[in-house]
Amino acid sequence: MDDLTILRIYDIISEYCINKRKSVLYYEIEYGTEEEKQEIINFYKDKLPLEILESINKDDDNFILFNKAQSAIEYAESVFPYLPEISVINPKFHISTRVFDVDGSILWENGD
Repeated sequence: MDDLTILRIYDIISEYCINKRKSVLYYEIEYGTEEEKQEIINFYKDKLPLEILESINKDDDNFILFNKAQSAIEYAESVFPYLPEISVINPKFHISTRVFDVDGSILWENGD
């Protein structure tokens, strides 16, 4: 039997960025129940683009491709609030967001 190799989602994204020479904006929500997920979606209904809301409704983990990391960062900053900002309202509404550059490194996060 082969040795067991565990891949994290970040490993997969990093390899994709390196191989395709693309930047990736990765975003995810955390929720316990479908009701909590719907509460998050309802909160963002008039605050996020429809495509983002639809993607969050379909899956926990989502990705947007960009040619340049700076474009991904600018988009992320314009769409996804930082954790301290959203925590004032409700920390469970935080959408964790990271930008990977073309070298596969995390260049930006909205967690702080």
